[in-house]
Amino acid sequence: MPSDYPPEVTGWLGDFFRFWWGLLYWNTRKSYFRLRRGRAPCPCQNPSDSGRGRETGCEAAHYWHRSSRFRRVCPLLVETPDGPRCSADAKDVRPFWRRAAAYYLGAAAGIYLAGVLIAFVFLRVIGYPLAPLTLVWPPRWHELRLARSEYFVAKAQRALTANRISEAILSLDIAFHNNPRNYGIGLQLAQLLSLGQPELADRIFALLMRDHPAQRAITAEAWLRLLLVHGRFARSSELAVARLLDEPSQRPAWLHVLFFVTRHTGDDAPLRDLVARQATRLEPIYVALINSELLIRQGLGSKLLPGLMTPLPPAAGSYGPYFQVSRLTALGHHAEALALLDRYAAAKRLPEADEFQLRLDTLAALGRDDLLRTRLGQGTINARELEFISINLVRHPDAGVLAALTQSLQRSKLPGDPQAYAARTAYFVACGTMDDWDKLHLAADMLKEISGSRMFKLETIETYFKDRSPSKRIESILPMLPALSLNMIYALYDRYEPPAPTVAVKLPPLS
Repeated sequence: MPSDYPPEVTGWLGDFFRFWWGLLYWNTRKSYFRLRRGRAPCPCQNPSDSGRGRETGCEAAHYWHRSSRFRRVCPLLVETPDGPRCSADAKDVRPFWRRAAAYYLGAAAGIYLAGVLIAFVFLRVIGYPLAPLTLVWPPRWHELRLARSEYFVAKAQRALTANRISEAILSLDIAFHNNPRNYGIGLQLAQLLSLGQPELADRIFALLMRDHPAQRAITAEAWLRLLLVHGRFARSSELAVARLLDEPSQRPAWLHVLFFVTRHTGDDAPLRDLVARQATRLEPIYVALINSELLIRQGLGSKLLPGLMTPLPPAAGSYGPYFQVSRLTALGHHAEALALLDRYAAAKRLPEADEFQLRLDTLAALGRDDLLRTRLGQGTINARELEFISINLVRHPDAGVLAALTQSLQRSKLPGDPQAYAARTAYFVACGTMDDWDKLHLAADMLKEISGSRMFKLETIETYFKDRSPSKRIESILPMLPALSLNMIYALYDRYEPPAPTVAVKLPPLS
């Protein structure tokens, strides 16, 4: 069949493939010839010629389209007036393995670089953030996994923007698999997984706790928050016990968490187990506080009243005073709680936030909301005060305080930073718990102005407050309010899903 290509093209192609085959074939035959030391005929010279240099033809080049191209295989071939001849005598014919190796290595390098260029262009077009050297230099190939991780992180963010949660989770899972040392990816993945796959989220959080010890405090708080907003109190209790034992500097916070969770589950076993089996790992003050809490839950708080009213030494830390004042208030001894709080405040034994929160609770229990209304009517408030007063309104509803708070908030020029946003979210929730829909809509407008939150979430939360029924639990709206503080979460649970009755035992005032 006649070819559609010119003879020159087909000839070149034939010589091209003969070249790569000839590098191996003819050098192998020449090597064998040299090993035989003249006992074998020369493999490439015409056997009918003299065998002398520049007089003997090259049989190996006979079948090439252009015999001169054979010089790339064997440089012994030279052009003479009589045509191509071998420049060496038959006995001096030798292989050129270095030349063959150079050609093969050069071809391999060319193919490699071409492949790298094609791969680089392709990866950059689809969005991989990498440099050419990452593909060219093998010691940097591990960076491909990092680039792949960054690519899927960007893809996950686009999916989240479009509210495609499942796609975002899949992309983050691939990103975290390719770069498990990236703490931020793992944390975001665990937070998203908690919405529908809590067990898998727990495993991711556990990995983050193990592999990123410097971030354990942040990881544990994020984990706790997600456990609480989904109502997973049993797992919250396990986490609190583990952190209480493993992190001495955070023991006050985690003991507070454990007290809250066990009150709501009605299960004191974690507290009893700590006292019975782990007391040696805790400072005496914490063992004493746990024992006191257990006695109060058994209705034996009267035995503790002298100790609760006695100021603790500075060595007891800050949580001991907090426990005393809060439990005196819970037991109905409001005046005594306020007097003890004043003593601790004067000695600066309590953080300002804890003191403010305790004072609000105690004054509300005493029925002295007039003091707070007067304070709010005199000026402006900051973000911290707005948040704590909103929490106090969830615990102790008062329409007059809410009205005064709203007026003070409107006079205040709070910034649009995360702290102020969290405070406005707390105010929004407080309005909902008190069924004040006009103020709730005002709070919703503030939130939308700051963050552009879509109204359907706020409407869903408003619907919950308007149509509260036993079948609708507070966990149904908490995931929609990511800016809420743990203190507000505690307050909402205490209001809508109160703890076991024994926790709220009131004792008669001292005679």
